[in-house]
Amino acid sequence: MRISHDGCDPLLAGLVIDAAGHPMVPSRRTASGRARYYVSVVSSPDGSERARIPAARLDRRVVGLLKRVGLLGEDWRQGDLEAVLHRVVVSPDAVELQIGIRACLAVWRQSYPDFGRVTIARVQGAMMGRLTVDEELAEVGSKLSLTTPRHSRNRCAVGRHARLMDMGEVNPTTAY
Repeated sequence: MRISHDGCDPLLAGLVIDAAGHPMVPSRRTASGRARYYVSVVSSPDGSERARIPAARLDRRVVGLLKRVGLLGEDWRQGDLEAVLHRVVVSPDAVELQIGIRACLAVWRQSYPDFGRVTIARVQGAMMGRLTVDEELAEVGSKLSLTTPRHSRNRCAVGRHARLMDMGEVNPTTAY
């Protein structure tokens, strides 16, 4: 089920898998219609609890990261997200976004016409310049793998004070 980004349903339904490759589905709907978690459909091999991650937090982090690297604009739609994002892999310590290279190049050609000759190497270089120190970008086959720590917080300088910011909401102009 795919929905708009009005906040009523999880944005990434059908795209999220756990580290073992099992789908993670929206679960525990509240009265407002929001899903509280993405939950793995299969328990871990040792019989412990199923993998889960808060749905709203993961949705915000993924959209924030895609905006920061230039793959979603401020006026994005659900179709824009689905065109770029192939899969989201949630592991205990990281979240990996698998992005189609062709879709990535198409977005950069359309969004940044003054960028010059658009090659995957140039786009990767531009995207890497927008990442924080604990995020990684790598080419894996026909996809880009954009990995961010699951529980990371980044120290950002704001005026004379330093504060911690959630990685999904880092302003690219202040991230160091």
